[in-house]
Amino acid sequence: MIHIRPATETDVATLFAIRTSVRQNHLSHEQLAELGITPASVAEAIRLGPCCWLAEADGVAAGFAMVDGTAGEVFALFVRPEYEGRGVGRLLLATAETSLFREHARIWLVTDGSDGIRANAFYQRQGWRKVASLDARDVRYEKQAGAVDRLLQDVRLVSETNFRLLCRVRELALAVAPDVHDEVKYGGVLFSRARPFGGVFAYAGHVTLELSQGASLDDPHGVLEGSGKQRRHIKLRTPDDVEARQVAYYLRSAAALAG
Repeated sequence: MIHIRPATETDVATLFAIRTSVRQNHLSHEQLAELGITPASVAEAIRLGPCCWLAEADGVAAGFAMVDGTAGEVFALFVRPEYEGRGVGRLLLATAETSLFREHARIWLVTDGSDGIRANAFYQRQGWRKVASLDARDVRYEKQAGAVDRLLQDVRLVSETNFRLLCRVRELALAVAPDVHDEVKYGGVLFSRARPFGGVFAYAGHVTLELSQGASLDDPHGVLEGSGKQRRHIKLRTPDDVEARQVAYYLRSAAALAG
């Protein structure tokens, strides 16, 4: 299971270990220092505000993303080679995008545009558009807030707690499998594989996770509400409820039935 959490100053050495482990766009500690990227500068950025997230796969640091919130830029996104293809980068990028879209309608990043650099295809699959070649190597990508991003920000204007709940449930749903996608439908965020398997909806004072296969799901934790064909939803009122009510388990179970 992949878990995304804010990075802290104690994670700086881990961030540099990940950054220097990559095969493409590799830079050494010395090369990073020449660009002004040092443990001290990264620690200072983290100290100044939320700007960096660490992905852990079964407790192991697998990748990180870092943003410049003022500029609206995804500054860094790197995944250890042994964790590529597991959805780590997609989850990190989604977290970075959500953070930046709080303040910016259009966000951007710069990456190596050379032939064979896999990051280009990755960003394009996530809805980013190449808008400029900056030099012989680097290119600029941009992305405008999509329907899911706009819905999340609309919810945030009404309730910060519901916004955090929606973001956390979305993170867990996208982590279920690489083929999971989300969209705005029925006034909430719908999650699908081959078929829809769940959706999350914000109401006054709570968020509800609706599970498409709820009537067919085992309920070992006794949290599914409703009865018969309607036994398919979980109400969440605080961020702690996401873990306490075993949301990740029920999302995985519902997604398996829809795969």
